[in-house]
Amino acid sequence: MKDLAAYGEPVSNAFQAIMVIATFPAGWHNLASTILATHSKETLTVEKITPIIEEEHKHHQLMMKSSSGGHHVNYVNKSSFNKNKKPYTPKLL
Repeated sequence: MKDLAAYGEPVSNAFQAIMVIATFPAGWHNLASTILATHSKETLTVEKITPIIEEEHKHHQLMMKSSSGGHHVNYVNKSSFNKNKKPYTPKLL
């Protein structure tokens, strides 16, 4: 991005952050949507989204570790499923 600025093509902080978000894996669509919905053009920066991305990465690593690399099916017991429970959202700093 700095190279573009050197050629007289400055790139906004928000555009840089969007370029990072555009590289998310397909399974991270919800995270991308959350970040974009909770930040304005002025607050959307790589520095602000980096901790959110790191938290999501840690979450995915824990999920992979708990599955121990094998194939499995997650079973949801509908009688204990709480419809009012809020979904996982990363902490915004």
